[in-house]
Amino acid sequence: MRSFLPADPDGKISRASYVVEAALEYFVTLILSDLFLSALMTEVGMSTALQGTVTAIGQTAAMLQLLGVLLIRRRVGVKRFVTLTCLFSQLSLALVYFTPMFSGLSANGRSILLALFLLLGYGSVSLISPFRAAWMMSNVPDHKRGRFTAIKEIVSLYSGFAFSFLMGRVLDAYRAAGNMRGFFLFAGFSILIISIPHTLSLILVREPAQEQALPEEKPVGFFENLARSFRVTLGSRNFRLVIPIFVLYYFSVAAANFYGVYKLNVLLFTATYSAILMLIQSVVRSVVSIPFGRIADKTSWATLLTIVVPIAALGYLFAASSVPENGRWCFAIYMVLNGMAMGGLNSAMFNIAFDYVPHEDRTDALAWLYAIGGISTLLGTLGESALASYIEKNGNRFLGLSVYPQQVFSVISAICLLLLVAYVRFFLLRKKGKGKEIPKGENPG
Repeated sequence: MRSFLPADPDGKISRASYVVEAALEYFVTLILSDLFLSALMTEVGMSTALQGTVTAIGQTAAMLQLLGVLLIRRRVGVKRFVTLTCLFSQLSLALVYFTPMFSGLSANGRSILLALFLLLGYGSVSLISPFRAAWMMSNVPDHKRGRFTAIKEIVSLYSGFAFSFLMGRVLDAYRAAGNMRGFFLFAGFSILIISIPHTLSLILVREPAQEQALPEEKPVGFFENLARSFRVTLGSRNFRLVIPIFVLYYFSVAAANFYGVYKLNVLLFTATYSAILMLIQSVVRSVVSIPFGRIADKTSWATLLTIVVPIAALGYLFAASSVPENGRWCFAIYMVLNGMAMGGLNSAMFNIAFDYVPHEDRTDALAWLYAIGGISTLLGTLGESALASYIEKNGNRFLGLSVYPQQVFSVISAICLLLLVAYVRFFLLRKKGKGKEIPKGENPG
């Protein structure tokens, strides 16, 4: 198969294919998020608390990245392995939208089946995510990572808006006609169609250089892998400095798992209006992405976190202020601030581990960090699900105040992000304030 692929000595085709692959995967993520997934879960009969928990499956499945690294130690065949696993993942995710058709099952049975398909889809791709990230980024020079990731995000954002707007219009049309099952079939087949060009984009990315040069390693036992992975990551003081960032950040994102049902059933947004908000968010995010990437390239990803995280925290405060009376504009401000923050936050979270571990240990580092982040999101979501049930059973009252659960969760997220900023400033950056990461092997001053 490799002989039929175009020559790509400088990696330009691979980088372009990576951009396309990321955009197509983003389309699938969009179909399985926000009002789209909330409409499906509402049709199946899930409560607010359960919807938040199920929505978090995609994030908590990141814990499986670590299992993948421990079980799959390979340098040969990574491209084929990743490509086939991604195809299986998208086929599983497409089945999510076919669960309402299982009319012979009870509501609980359909809910379990929906969650199972989500877990299969997100879990399988999480197993290979560290390998895919290391493979894809091997075609990007380190000094260009900031600009490249910014461009990749911009392409995903604008194409994602167009796709989300189209899907939103389709959803609103089917909902107005009282034919939600028709939309679910449309969404499921859309994922199946997307899987075709997504697979082709993976095929066009060249093999990582180390695969071309090195023979396949001898099989290594699980516990030997665990000991080695533990040694090069958690055994490193510099790596451990990054862990609290992932704990706090991924705990904070738990609140967003409840926003879809909030917008659908409380704020009463249409899918079209939600897509318009996404456009606004995307425009803001794209405007700041490249400047933020340049800041990171000139200083460090830790420095960038101290800029974008406070913006995200402020956004959560506006989300906390959103109620049916002011939701259309107050939640819009949240989307603007969130878009501004995400212009640098996602890239910073992805790249900061690269600043603190040697090149050969990046796969393990990503696996450990995203596994830790997944655990944090899971704990946050489970805790907030229980809190949501408590608040709703008490007539939407908490600590004597009349509030919706999502308002409380937004305040919790803002507090977590402010703690994250304080940690980065006082424990990660140099006391002299230069904003450079701690050199390898050097203890923080």
